[in-house]
Amino acid sequence: MSFPAAALLVVLLLAPQKASAALYNPHDFMEKEGSCGRCHLSSPVRADGGFVRDIVSLCRDCHFNRDRDSHPVDIRPDHVEDIQLPLDFEGAITCTTCHDPHSAAYSARPHVRQGPLTRIRGMIKGDGFRTFFLRQPNDRGQICKQCHSVGEISEGPPKIHRLKVLDYRGSGACSRCHKREYDAWRLTIHARTLGDPGSERHAIRAVFTGDESFSRDEVVRTVGNHWTQRYLLERSDELRVARDVWSIIDAGWDQRYWREQSWRELCAGCHYTGYNPYTNTFAEEGVTCESCHGPGGRHVDSRQPGDIVNPGRLDPERRDSICASCHTHGHDRTGEFRFPVGYLPGDDLARFFRGLIPKRGQEEDTFKGDGSLEDRLRSFRFWMTRFFAPVGVNCTLCKSYRSFGEGNGGKGEGKEPERMTLAEYCFSCHRQMDADGGHPGSAVTEDSDCYRCHGPLKDRQGGISVHDHKFVFDIGKRVSSP
Repeated sequence: MSFPAAALLVVLLLAPQKASAALYNPHDFMEKEGSCGRCHLSSPVRADGGFVRDIVSLCRDCHFNRDRDSHPVDIRPDHVEDIQLPLDFEGAITCTTCHDPHSAAYSARPHVRQGPLTRIRGMIKGDGFRTFFLRQPNDRGQICKQCHSVGEISEGPPKIHRLKVLDYRGSGACSRCHKREYDAWRLTIHARTLGDPGSERHAIRAVFTGDESFSRDEVVRTVGNHWTQRYLLERSDELRVARDVWSIIDAGWDQRYWREQSWRELCAGCHYTGYNPYTNTFAEEGVTCESCHGPGGRHVDSRQPGDIVNPGRLDPERRDSICASCHTHGHDRTGEFRFPVGYLPGDDLARFFRGLIPKRGQEEDTFKGDGSLEDRLRSFRFWMTRFFAPVGVNCTLCKSYRSFGEGNGGKGEGKEPERMTLAEYCFSCHRQMDADGGHPGSAVTEDSDCYRCHGPLKDRQGGISVHDHKFVFDIGKRVSSP
């Protein structure tokens, strides 16, 4: 190497850079006064952490698009007594098992394997080694070896994401024997959760003005067909959820969202039937028969009632868990997906779904924060009490009530949100029935009892059937008073 080149290399290695400890630490905000409440319920030195949410959800607030190949969480390692790293109260791995967000961003010694130039610079400056907030140096696999053998490490990441291939047959197969239920289900919001603009003339409800972040021609699927409608766009090699949301109720755009979101990571598991996020495949679009009854191949072949899940025959916890698997917030066992990957109707949902977040309006009597299945079901039943609220209704109705405006039942406001009557709920979709000539206008008012003439489908026991979208009348009766 010539002298000028060597001199330039020394200057570059010794020169201050943005990556130095003094200039850049992405976790600096944690040291600011008053910031503890973002993560901790009380003193951070409490033995249980006192976290406002589970650790994985807290980390994902910032690390939203984390590397898909990073280490999974919620794995319970064998030989826990040999592991000198913190696990959660159930002995499972979390993000903070290996990473300490309060540790130094840079160190005088390497924490991970470094290239030769980085090593030279670190030795000269004494502060140049990135730690990635690791609790211990891992440049020779010191952390990994606490759980994995050298042979396992050399083979690469363990293949823990393989999902069993299940025998889904599709809703068409169900219709051959259950036509009455199938015909009623076809009219529900579940059946129409995804629309195809290529084959459905009126799939897109929005009116485009040119101010949107995408064009009408970019839409490959619509999501939702009741209160609001969102739009799927093809971006590189994946589907993204567009920022702009069309409010069907207000006939206008909601443009408060600031970025497109990953369909695969956040939404697909509840809007597809039989979805496998690792192969990005699914059995059927929409929330279909097998979403709530599980794979039906065995039942289709045998026609035996015992060969498929009947939610009505499950105990109340397992039955309501089917609804809670999509109508409550959380993440799967790895922390990568916002739905319970691998869960099937009838399973113990707590094994597949973590990270419950309270909805706005929930107090201590409806949210305990203990991570239990009972707490998740309380959150689901709380959601049911808000189903007829006329504002704040979009994707966040299922996920979080933090979008509700003032005076609509937010935490600390001390009052319940206003609720629609059953007729108002019906009119939210059926406004045009007078114009269509299907109903005498004088007979319909906001005080009308639609239920009197349009009774929902009944099941064999005489109860209101959930296959019919009018089953919400039953919800209305149950939540009509606070």
